[in-house]
Amino acid sequence: MSRLPADACDPLLERDVEQRALVDVLERARDGIGGFLVVEGPAGIGKTQLIDTAKQIALDRRLVMARARGGSLEQDVSFGVVRQLFEPLIAASGDVDALFAGGATGAAPVFGRPATGVGDDDNGPGTVLHGLYWLTVAPGRTSRAIGAAARRRSLV
Repeated sequence: MSRLPADACDPLLERDVEQRALVDVLERARDGIGGFLVVEGPAGIGKTQLIDTAKQIALDRRLVMARARGGSLEQDVSFGVVRQLFEPLIAASGDVDALFAGGATGAAPVFGRPATGVGDDDNGPGTVLHGLYWLTVAPGRTSRAIGAAARRRSLV
């Protein structure tokens, strides 16, 4: 079973289950197994404090954590949460053209960039999703951006 850092439990009362879920996801990420958590609930229940605790645990483990906030305003903005997650990585990459090369080209329009090499018939949602997939899994592509962000601590 995963252990929480001693200081992680102090600010949150009666949130042991949620904190353990956070630690489990972070430990799996450290081991190369991707994952995500959705934190939702009514105002004032401690969502932000829980995420801040996750951020501190991630920093303690030398991990980089992407964070986005969705709400009713984002419902009309295509890929709004995706942009929140990826824009700091894209900004930190240093070589945006290389980031959107190859299979990731289809994701470029989500971030206001032209999808070079994608024909008019290939601009559907499947092309965008395919591009987002390759943006995240292409060897070295996103990991270089994450590494640059982590070195500058610009993304947590």
